[in-house]
Amino acid sequence: MLLGVLGVFLVYEHSRVTRAGYDISRLSRDEAQLIEQLRLLDVQVTKLARPEHIRGQVRRMRIDLRGAPAHEMVPVAVEDQELVQAPDR
Repeated sequence: MLLGVLGVFLVYEHSRVTRAGYDISRLSRDEAQLIEQLRLLDVQVTKLARPEHIRGQVRRMRIDLRGAPAHEMVPVAVEDQELVQAPDR
């Protein structure tokens, strides 16, 4: 009787270990795919953030980025924020 229970337990444990191995393998593949997707997205972000790319998009879309006339400007209150100076062009 004891040997029968032990045998069933060993078969059950073996199936759990085998299933865990399959899960680990699948998760490892998923991780590799996500890492590759992240790498591709990083490359895309780098490309899209380049000033040359942005200037080209602005030209292509014919967006006017000149400053607004004084009568169209609206003052905005800023509280407790560190202001960052825009780079000179």
